Amino acid sequence: MWRWILVIVAVALGAAAQPAHAATTLGQAVLVRCDQGVATFEGRVTPLRRAVRTQLRFTLQARTPDDPEWTRVPAPGFRTWITAPRAGRYLYDKTVEQLLAPGEYRALVEFRWRDARGRTVRGDRAYTRVCRQPDPRPDLAIASLNVGDRYVAVVSNDGRGAAGPFKVAFTRNGEPLGSVDVQGLAAGGHTTASLSAPACTAGELIAAQADSLDTVDEADEDGNVLSVTC
Repeated sequence: MWRWILVIVAVALGAAAQPAHAATTLGQAVLVRCDQGVATFEGRVTPLRRAVRTQLRFTLQARTPDDPEWTRVPAPGFRTWITAPRAGRYLYDKTVEQLLAPGEYRALVEFRWRDARGRTVRGDRAYTRVCRQPDPRPDLAIASLNVGDRYVAVVSNDGRGAAGPFKVAFTRNGEPLGSVDVQGLAAGGHTTASLSAPACTAGELIAAQADSLDTVDEADEDGNVLSVTC
């Protein structure tokens, strides 16, 4: 089952004068970095003349193949109001590390401007763009299967990670013919598994299955089996 692990958060902040060409939106949410396992979200806020305090708050959200709806993710330093200094435009970054994959992440940034009595005179919210974290695991598939004097299967690894040792098993009408050991396969690589066995007869169903013992943790098990008719 897909589970969250601890999210490590690093915070960086700064202030900057608002450039003449900037948008008139007082609060903006920006995805400034999206790498393998890392995302940096930035909140940008401009003071309001009739407010004495400007604040922003981040909420981390995620969705996964197992949980396709956007869900709030508890993370240290999130869901806390941050007060901007009374200067020009204020920028505040939050970097999240050790993101699980596959998954998609975004930040909801809320803004509020408060008067001297602590009353909110204006509120706003914005979402960052989505940071997509692809599955890092291998993905084995039988690319082709040829039947003649030998049974020859071409195996591909369409995933992002290398596969360790596995077996390619061959069957005829569901009955085992034998298997071939493969020592491993790099991401994006191809290899050939060839088996000597009695020739098939017309109409028989020949199948090859990559990782027949299910020893490789794959991103997708679809495509591991390919069948052809003799």
